[in-house]
Amino acid sequence: EKPLLKTPLMDQPLMQQMRSAEFGYLVCFMSMHTYRQGFFLATLGPQVEAFFPDEATADFLQDLFNIALPLGFIPMLLCTVSGLTGFILPKPRLAFVAVTALSMLYGLLMLVHTQAAFISLFVVFPFASQFVFSIFYFNTADTFGYASFGRIAGVSSTL
Repeated sequence: EKPLLKTPLMDQPLMQQMRSAEFGYLVCFMSMHTYRQGFFLATLGPQVEAFFPDEATADFLQDLFNIALPLGFIPMLLCTVSGLTGFILPKPRLAFVAVTALSMLYGLLMLVHTQAAFISLFVVFPFASQFVFSIFYFNTADTFGYASFGRIAGVSSTL
C-alpha cells in the first residue's frame, strides 16, 4: 500500500485551513499573548502608582515607559541583524517557547517593586510584544501561505 500523502495546509481551501489544529493553536497563541499585553498596558499606570508612592518616581517611570514602548523595534532589529530572529522564526516550537518565556519574564519583573526591575521590564515588554507579532505573521505565512494570509491573520486577530 502507498502511504497517504497529506496535502500541505497552504494548498488547502480557506475553510479547511480554519478547521485545522494549526489554526486553533495560532488563535490560542495570539489570543493569550494579546490579552496579556493588553492587560499589562491597561494596568501599568495604576500599578506603578501603587508600587511607587513617590509621585516623582511614578511619573518618571511612566514617562520612561511611554518613551520605551515605541522603541521595542530596536532589540528586535538587533536580533534580526545578529541572525537570531532568522534562527528562531523557522522553528515554531522554539519561537513559541521563546516568546512565552519573554512574556513570563516581564510578568515576573512586574512582581519586583524596584526601579531597576521596572526599567528592565520596560525593555523586555516592548521586545516581547514585537516578537509575538513577528512569530504570528511568520507562522501564518509559513503555515497557510500567502493566498490565505490576510484572511487567516484577520480572523486569528479578531478571535
